[in-house]
Amino acid sequence: MARPNTWHDLSDNDRRGDEIVRWSGNSIMSIPNVTKHLVAAAQAARSEGLVVDNDGIFAKPSDEVLEDRLRRAQERWDSLEEKYKVAVDFQSPNSELWEINNWARENSLPVIKPV
Repeated sequence: MARPNTWHDLSDNDRRGDEIVRWSGNSIMSIPNVTKHLVAAAQAARSEGLVVDNDGIFAKPSDEVLEDRLRRAQERWDSLEEKYKVAVDFQSPNSELWEINNWARENSLPVIKPV
């Protein structure tokens, strides 16, 4: 995973706003009449510019919210990159190693072995 450059690079969760409706797909799909209405509601929501995904219907976040989320994601990425560089050279505390190695895997870098 490269450093996020635009809000399009954010996770699905970070690209959606406040929850309007949430569902459990397996439960809903077992009731055909409810499923029919849910599909219609999802189509109507999408046509109104709301965010619809497998979990439910969500408000579209404002540009300011998306920019703030992008800034925080970039800060987190930059911080983990720096921690990775330090860990490669000097070995970081084991308490941070899991997060550093998770970042390394996402960026196709070798993981750091604990001391």
